[in-house]
Amino acid sequence: GLRLADGLAERMLRDVGAEPDHLPMLQYALDQLWQRSEGDTRSHAAYEAIGGVTGALTGHADRVVDALADDARDQARRLLTELVDLSADREHATRRRVPEATIRPSAPAQAEALAHAADTLVDARLLFRSEDPQGEHALEIAHEALIRRWDRLSDWWPPIARSC
Repeated sequence: GLRLADGLAERMLRDVGAEPDHLPMLQYALDQLWQRSEGDTRSHAAYEAIGGVTGALTGHADRVVDALADDARDQARRLLTELVDLSADREHATRRRVPEATIRPSAPAQAEALAHAADTLVDARLLFRSEDPQGEHALEIAHEALIRRWDRLSDWWPPIARSC
């Protein structure tokens, strides 16, 4: 019984264009529209309020990270940058799967903050957690759209990546 306002589907498809990450971006935009709209019609005003296709995903990521305590936010930053295979520029960077054991800090307080940050990011569907046959867990960024479109993540990269 839900519907999009006249022209909204076409607008969303036009906004996403030929992006390689169009499905995750549309998924977040539609989810945000569903959560914000009243009644059975999703409006252009609601679409603008979420920041369009790109703003829905990156805004969600910002809200999740901003809600973390300082120590967990610091670990989220370290974790997220570890999960990016950083090439010469943002458009060619990709996600990488990293065993949790290799990125866990040795200090107990930092390890707890990292675990909390990882759990929060997984619950928010920004990271995937997988398990190999030996029972070891690994993490990876859920959508490469975050790597390409989330300004905060690229701001966290080393200075060489900022030149792109």
